[in-house]
Amino acid sequence: MLRWIGLLIGCLLWQCVQAEELRVSFNLDKPPFTLRDAAGNPGGIEVDVMRLALRRAGYSMKVNPISRVRLVWSVKAGQADVAASVTSKDDGTLFYSDTLFEYANVVISRKARGLSIKRLEDLDHISFVIWQRGWGDLGSAFEAKYKPDEKGQFRPNYFEGRTQEVQVRAYLAKRADAIVIDRTIFAWYMHELAPDTAANDELVFHNVFKNSTTYAAVFASKAVRDRFNVALKSLHADGSYQAILKKYK
Repeated sequence: MLRWIGLLIGCLLWQCVQAEELRVSFNLDKPPFTLRDAAGNPGGIEVDVMRLALRRAGYSMKVNPISRVRLVWSVKAGQADVAASVTSKDDGTLFYSDTLFEYANVVISRKARGLSIKRLEDLDHISFVIWQRGWGDLGSAFEAKYKPDEKGQFRPNYFEGRTQEVQVRAYLAKRADAIVIDRTIFAWYMHELAPDTAANDELVFHNVFKNSTTYAAVFASKAVRDRFNVALKSLHADGSYQAILKKYK
């Protein structure tokens, strides 16, 4: 009897104690990293990893959908407590997590075009389409070359897609010679939009970017960031992180 009373008290206490809810900003147009299911619910690798890590850190999560260029801004403006995934450029006002994800960005062209793209400089001679604000994600040399000028204008061979689906569709419509994109995201969209092209192996992958692009989560609170980092390490240690990646392959 005492055992059951103890369990009952424990359950009541559990119901009384609710995890603090954090508002987490996501850009939801990067399947399989972020997506909406058939019912419109947010999901994907990033969403699942963030939800599980925050749960282990003692928090619940409310998804705040937002455009990619406003992710960090949403935390600075107090509209979100966390944003994922962002490049970590610490300005002393926000707190960046350990590496959350690594993206394998490549340049992809059609085999029939016969393009030789081995170095960053080779992009000068072709047109390419990239994700929104991609100029800031691929290293200092790429940023120096392709960031907009003081009037907000890009180089004439550089084009951005409003979403990554728009980016892939623009490439498939031959509006550019090549596309710069993460391999996993490209494979997802090719399966959805042009499976025959992918199956016919008409594409060439150019490994221009020698290092993967790493992304972190950015927090308004240092204490929450620190707890999140501990939880994130535990996901890697027990295989939960890898299981989420496998789920979306």
